[in-house]
Amino acid sequence: ISTTALVEKDGSLGGVIALIKDMSGLKTLEDDPQRKERLAYMGTFVATLVHEIKNPLAGIRGSAQLLSKKLKEKEELLPYTTIIVKEADRLNSILRGLLDFAKPHRLRKKKTNIHKLLDDVIFLLEKEGKAVTIVKQYDPSLPPIKGDEEELVQVFINIIKNAMEATEKKGGTITVTTRMVTEFHLIERGSKEAKFVEVEVADTGCGIAAEDLEKIFNPFFTTKKGGSGLGLPLSYKIIREHGGFLRIESRPRVGTKAHIYLPTG
Repeated sequence: ISTTALVEKDGSLGGVIALIKDMSGLKTLEDDPQRKERLAYMGTFVATLVHEIKNPLAGIRGSAQLLSKKLKEKEELLPYTTIIVKEADRLNSILRGLLDFAKPHRLRKKKTNIHKLLDDVIFLLEKEGKAVTIVKQYDPSLPPIKGDEEELVQVFINIIKNAMEATEKKGGTITVTTRMVTEFHLIERGSKEAKFVEVEVADTGCGIAAEDLEKIFNPFFTTKKGGSGLGLPLSYKIIREHGGFLRIESRPRVGTKAHIYLPTG
């Protein structure tokens, strides 16, 4: 809640304007010290865990492949070795995601056209969501940002793909909007940059339940079958390493908005 006094010409108080902003559906994790401590500990733990798992996993996969060659005369058993290899590959993919999440990123920042980057991501993904319409509302006057293109592409793939998966069942629209913002509450929390480029990804999908909204940045939390629960935590980490912010706003059966703030270059 913020208030502004209306002062008459004679200096007397003529009234008050009150602005009430509903923040109940907003999830943000800008500078949580406990979260930073948990992530640092988890990074060390995960790196050790992945190292210990990968070697025996490679042995399991190799043994299954060898076994499948020995079982050519027993075709009824071959599907089992196929499942072993497939699940080993899936575990290996999860382990790679864990390492990406755990290791510190050495960003290779350069001046980046955010619209070209978004266009590349949308071109890559839009064929996957046949029932989804993607609308672009870009501010052509935006300055470049300074970022690591490879890392930011991964962020926007994660976020736009989430929007597509939430929307594709019933069909709908994803709107990608860019704008320049100067947000006092962002500056107050220690940012050295006064100006940010905001990318908003809004969908008309199923939305996120309130109890789940509190957990979406927690590693391994997912409501999707076969999901790793690392996409949003990794995206959050990359955006913070760029000096930016990631916020998620959602209403069940209405849709979700992801707000990505990146400092101008």
